[in-house]
Amino acid sequence: MVEDAHKGDYYKEKWQLPNYKAFDQIPRQNRDSNSRIHFKKRQDLPMAIPTFFLQGAAASALQTILKLRVEGVTKYGKISDKEISEDATLVLKACEALQKTRDQEHVILDEGIVCACTKTLVQTLSHTTLLKLALITWHFDASGEPSEGLSRFLRQPGNSAVWEAVHSGYRQSEKKDVSLQSFKISHDFLLWPALC
Repeated sequence: MVEDAHKGDYYKEKWQLPNYKAFDQIPRQNRDSNSRIHFKKRQDLPMAIPTFFLQGAAASALQTILKLRVEGVTKYGKISDKEISEDATLVLKACEALQKTRDQEHVILDEGIVCACTKTLVQTLSHTTLLKLALITWHFDASGEPSEGLSRFLRQPGNSAVWEAVHSGYRQSEKKDVSLQSFKISHDFLLWPALC
């Protein structure tokens, strides 16, 4: 029973649900004539998509990024980890570790190794980064599976129509007014030099 109460508190905090127990602590002038609390309209409240819902689609994008970089399909160039975000540094270090494994063992990386690395990254990256990766994946395939379109975009992420669609989805989800340029720059975890 106590455990259920803690779960309730967790979800109230996570999804910004109002605490009705605190009703008596709210000054009378903030209540209406029916003794109700004035809360923001539901559509004005940011409803964060649960992390577990983002992980599958984000993993598809991450796995594609790792494969493209490690297999050398894309010439990313040298990126300094001093100039990029914490999440981008994690992705970069994962790529470097996979490249080192491939070079030392002189083998093509096994799909299982890339999947394991992706799984670890998905558990480590921030909610915001997972959301951005998931939105990119969903743009190309609503099921969240890897696709040719996703691979083509991540090989050279310059398609303005894709950026505009993903930017729009992010603004609707997060209720944040962020410019398209700022939004693109925040995707340094794609490890594309123009974004870093």
